[in-house]
Amino acid sequence: MSYGKFGIRQMLCERQASASANFDALEEETEKASTREELVEPGRKRAALAPYIGVSYVSTSQCWNCEEPISSDIQVQCPGCRFYICSSCGSCFS
Repeated sequence: MSYGKFGIRQMLCERQASASANFDALEEETEKASTREELVEPGRKRAALAPYIGVSYVSTSQCWNCEEPISSDIQVQCPGCRFYICSSCGSCFS
């Protein structure tokens, strides 16, 4: 299938818009969550979508457990300890 020069660009823009909408929807989902367990999966999904919408690990730290990067722009905060939940292993300080 041939998309042509502008067809590919349009397809990529549509995918980015879809990823951005999903990222925003996950933000709303995390705001409704009340437990750490409810936040782990949305955090993982946000981390997977982040590269497609231009969100990166600009200001990062690393997980104490698995040493993967953690970014406040991507990961969600645990309601118990207020640290960010690692999207790789699910750890925080709770």
